[in-house]
Amino acid sequence: AVWPNALDGAGGDKDARKKVQRTWNLFYLLCGLAGLCSIVFGEGVIRLVSNNKFHGAAEILAALIAILLIQNSGKLDTAAIYRGSKIVEYNKIRVFAIVSSCLIGLVLLRYIGIYAVLVSGLIDAGLTRSMVNMLAKGKISLRLRPGLPFMLSGVLILSLVLKRIA
Repeated sequence: AVWPNALDGAGGDKDARKKVQRTWNLFYLLCGLAGLCSIVFGEGVIRLVSNNKFHGAAEILAALIAILLIQNSGKLDTAAIYRGSKIVEYNKIRVFAIVSSCLIGLVLLRYIGIYAVLVSGLIDAGLTRSMVNMLAKGKISLRLRPGLPFMLSGVLILSLVLKRIA
């Protein structure tokens, strides 16, 4: 179990931090190798698993693995946020990243089709990781401002309307 050790490492214990970082680096290496294998063998594996029905998905498999790598990077920063009781700020980051990526994905859907999902995933993962990193290092502060929940509710409702239109 890496997560309890990540929480300990986020507390400043250098040995625990190094141990957790080594474990995550192994995970990243395995995901990277899976990405390389998906480029080389992806179409054959997808044909085998899907009974020749989804072989077109092979061309986006490596990009999906790249999104997975971005989403899982910075786990020590996420642990620092959890340990520092900044869960509300983390949730604000997630809402912002999800809404932003969905809106951009909806706009791009008409122009680039299924690739809009990849762009949306990359935007979501990239925004989340960069903002979590800045929050963990104290570079940004996300204090609750009056009206923010209502603005976010409006954005969510607008995104649902746009989804119905698209």
